[in-house]
This record gives sequence, structure tokens and C-alpha cells, in this order.
Amino acid sequence: MGTRKVVTGWKRVRWTNQMREIFFNTLAETCNIMASAEAAGIKSQNVYEKKRKDPAFAEEWHRALECGYEVLETKLVGIALSGDESRTIDNGAHGKIDTDLAMRMLTQHRNAMNGRVRGGGPEMRKATREDTDRAILAKLDAMARHRGAKLGEAGQGKVEQGKLEQGKAGRDEAEQGNAEPGE
Repeated sequence: MGTRKVVTGWKRVRWTNQMREIFFNTLAETCNIMASAEAAGIKSQNVYEKKRKDPAFAEEWHRALECGYEVLETKLVGIALSGDESRTIDNGAHGKIDTDLAMRMLTQHRNAMNGRVRGGGPEMRKATREDTDRAILAKLDAMARHRGAKLGEAGQGKVEQGKLEQGKAGRDEAEQGNAEPGE
């Protein structure tokens, strides 16, 4: 058996002091990893690899991001105090930033720093036994219909309501200690 070379599209980088300085200065100005990597002449994958493997680099990364978020906050305060209604922050050579996006980024960053990371979506709720029974029976019914359609018996897969009631009754009796399910 031979070995196969995996092509990832990027190479390992030997970091120079100048590359580090450019990367961290740009990161402190923009909070943008990709733009900072590009400014340093490397790909973002190289930066993330360096962060994973070098604790000192990871610490400097954290400090640069903190500076970047302070700069972002200062720019937002400046816009608020000036009465500027353009809804964008001029970020010089790095383009414009939407103020709503900047506020969301700043809020998420603060929450992450304070340990209040929240996932998106509605609150999780536990399914009731009836919910799970209904979902399982619906899936079984769909599988039976699919199997019946393959065999040319399209209407033969319906789970009978009586079986559902019989199963519930047996389970309820077992829970009360009266009988084993299916007895």
C-alpha cells in the first residue's frame, strides 16, 4: 500500500518578527483575523495554527483583540457623541463597519469575556412522553408507507390507533407495578 499526499492549499509559515508585528498591529486596529493575516502576507489557517501551538502567541492575540475592541468601542462612542447618522464607522484602509454590526460584535465579545455566552434559537425544552411517542409513531408510519410504496402497497403502512392505545396501556400498567408491558 502506498501513501497519499493530502493537499490542504496552504503551507507552514516561518514567522518573522515583522510578520508578527504587522499581524498584531492590524488585529489591534481592526479585530479582523483574516485582514490581519492578509496584511502580514499569510493565510488565516497559518495564524490559527500558530495560536494553537504557541501559548505566547495566543496571549499576544488576546491582548491585540482587547485593544481592537477598545478601539471599536471608542469609535462607537465618537459617532454617538458627534450625532453622525451615517450608521457606519470609517475604518480607514480597512473599509467601513456597520454600527449595528459593531455593537453586536462588542456585546458578544463582552458577554464572552464575562462567561455569558448564549447560543441562538429558542429555549430548549424537554419533550413529553406523548411528544416522543407521537414522533416515533410518525416515523414508523412514514417508514411503513415508504416500504409499502416500494412494494406497490401504498396504503398498507398505517400504524393502527388500537396498537398505540394498547402499547400505552401496557406501559402505564408496568409503571404502576401492576404488570409487565405486553402481558
